[in-house]
Amino acid sequence: MDNFDQYDEALTVAQRAKAGRRLKLLAPKIARSKKIKQNRLADRATLEKRAQKKARTIISNRLIGGQKLSDMSPQQKIALSKKLESKKSVIKKLAVKLFKTVKSDETKRLKSLRQSKSDDV
Repeated sequence: MDNFDQYDEALTVAQRAKAGRRLKLLAPKIARSKKIKQNRLADRATLEKRAQKKARTIISNRLIGGQKLSDMSPQQKIALSKKLESKKSVIKKLAVKLFKTVKSDETKRLKSLRQSKSDDV
């Protein structure tokens, strides 16, 4: 699956559309693998990706100032991607700080999932 590290520069409108079509085709496969992985503790690489994504979201929310990402035009999204590219070092530092919270969230999630399963049985 694609991740943010693969791209050196911001996506164009055509690239975004192509990625959207590809992910629409892969949606059932992704959903199935998510359902299977849901019952397992995520590995370190996955947790680091989550922390990275959380940090990226925090920084992007600061940059767009309360605007919804879904309400933004494709050109605005491209501009946001370019701004985020320049903030890569800040995002990495924030991701390192967020890793501990992401890991604790994951253990809480798994604990509650297992607790609810034991209650059902």
